[in-house]
Amino acid sequence: WANINTDAYLQHYAPDFSSGNAGLTDWAQQKRRVNSGKTWIKVEISGLSIFAYPNQPDLAVVNFDQDYASNNLSNRMKKRQYWMKRDNRWQIIYEGAA
Repeated sequence: WANINTDAYLQHYAPDFSSGNAGLTDWAQQKRRVNSGKTWIKVEISGLSIFAYPNQPDLAVVNFDQDYASNNLSNRMKKRQYWMKRDNRWQIIYEGAA
């Protein structure tokens, strides 16, 4: 993400990803649109926690604080992601504010 390589960034998201009412197609369009106006991005995370779901070893919930800065935006937010392991690869299936 910090390299503004949107395609590589989106590879971490599952085809059935959702965030609120947005699926992967809408999410990807929005990320491409936003990133097209960036000249630089810096992302830092803190307060990271990862919890595996009981009896579901291929599902984890990830919480963290994200500090985001770019040439035209700066913010801090708490995020929650759900990651699922499929075909030996972890993918994000949900992302939202924590």
